[in-house]
Amino acid sequence: SKTNMRVKEGSFIKLFVSSGPRLEEMQDFGGRKYEDAVEALVNLGMVEEEQISREDVFDDAEPGSIIAQSVAAGASFDPAAEKIVFTVSKGPETFDMPNLIGMKQQAALNELQKSGLKPGPDSGVVREPSYAPEGTVIDQFPYKAGDAVAKGSEVTITVSSGLPDDA
Repeated sequence: SKTNMRVKEGSFIKLFVSSGPRLEEMQDFGGRKYEDAVEALVNLGMVEEEQISREDVFDDAEPGSIIAQSVAAGASFDPAAEKIVFTVSKGPETFDMPNLIGMKQQAALNELQKSGLKPGPDSGVVREPSYAPEGTVIDQFPYKAGDAVAKGSEVTITVSSGLPDDA
């Protein structure tokens, strides 16, 4: 069984035909941690740095969890040759919480709406006696000015109901 050997015409020869690379079935990694997917694929013989990559995007899914994969679940693939890209959640996009303290109640509620935030329970307004002018926001909860906050988060404002009884 030598290669490139001359044989007489009419001689019997034995051919070996490859059935091709060993194919695996791609798992559904949706909702799983990126690190778990990498470990499973490396165990099949893939090389992490060369064949497996990620693209991080803002999403409501748990940060670090896979929301899409470039090779469909159930598809056959060659672990020695395939490249796969996972789309991974960074969590919801955040922005700095605006400062509502000192605003009038309606202006503060308008600012919440404009920022994509929602009023908390009971219309998002708590009234408390204060030395601040009546109708003025004196506190915001649970996010203070400058805190990282995501669209859709609930914020409650505390509004002055006027001077305290002992004033």
